[in-house]
Amino acid sequence: MSLFFEVSGIGKEYHINVFNFLQKWPSLLSVDALIMLGVFFFSYAFKMINEFILTKEYRTISLMKLMFQPYARIFIQQVVVILGSMFLSFGAGAVFIVIFALVKTYVEIFINYEGLLDKAMKDMERESGKK
Repeated sequence: MSLFFEVSGIGKEYHINVFNFLQKWPSLLSVDALIMLGVFFFSYAFKMINEFILTKEYRTISLMKLMFQPYARIFIQQVVVILGSMFLSFGAGAVFIVIFALVKTYVEIFINYEGLLDKAMKDMERESGKK
């Protein structure tokens, strides 16, 4: 976030630094952004309750799979922040938002995270069984 704030100029404008970031970031969000965050929070909470807790998947899922689940999204997040900072530094924030929305939509619709993770876990188990 500090890279994004520095490149976008938001950090200097609002005097945001590493020490006061958590205190000041909510003041930068509009009502629409807060609603969007709330929707994300409740949709992910609903998905976790519906697909993980109520199905009791937590009893059978391997710790390795559980540990590696977020890494695909973390990788995408880091790429988006770095590329977004570059677009912002050249004054092309609107172009970045359009590209981001298109790529994010494509990835969410056509890339099966769970399937890829299941395949990787099976491959790891098969390799560890050979040793």
